Amino acid sequence: MAGLWECWKDGTTKIFTCCSITTEPNDVLRPFHDRMPVIVRPENFTEWLAAETSEKRLRELLKPYPASEMEAFPVSGHVSKVTNEGPKCLEPLAA
Repeated sequence: MAGLWECWKDGTTKIFTCCSITTEPNDVLRPFHDRMPVIVRPENFTEWLAAETSEKRLRELLKPYPASEMEAFPVSGHVSKVTNEGPKCLEPLAA
């Protein structure tokens, strides 16, 4: 996912901040929300992270991920607990 981070000082204290970048939803996510995270393709990771990448090119990367490469399906409430990790979070809810 695309994001930004910054480290700045408040007096002598270092403060680290970050945010996720969102965009309009694709057809898969539109029924659920009015925005979605920007998903950077692996082949664009270096470009996204490089300081010399132009602002114009970075803006071109801030687009919805192709709906044809995604799917949506119900999952259990297990995924709703922030401390839960692993494959169980991705298991489709049994019909």
